[in-house]
Amino acid sequence: MIFNTIKHEKINPSEVTIVVNSCDAYSDVVKIFEIALKEYWPDNPFKVIINKESNEILNYSNKEKLSKTWGERLLDLLQKVNTPFTILVFDDFILEGIVDTNKIYSIINLLKDDIKSSVFY
Repeated sequence: MIFNTIKHEKINPSEVTIVVNSCDAYSDVVKIFEIALKEYWPDNPFKVIINKESNEILNYSNKEKLSKTWGERLLDLLQKVNTPFTILVFDDFILEGIVDTNKIYSIINLLKDDIKSSVFY
């Protein structure tokens, strides 16, 4: 497997979803995360979904919001994400530097080109 940072083929934004793991109780952290995301990744072309109990995509009842575990909620959300690639991050991973979108494109292209690849850290 070769990571080609020169290959900057743009990715169709509809191929990638960014899932931010959080919870309703951490709404203050999510706000900080969102501010940093806008500041340090201003050209982010991908849809961002916040994985929290009250996410409309999950459409949980009040009982489900209280009873679903974090892992169950993540699996439920991933089943509803209809993109071939998912970038999984956590709400307390606050960006502190500029994200190079071309490197993200390179990683996605690597995953596309090498069917044995499934995860990139």
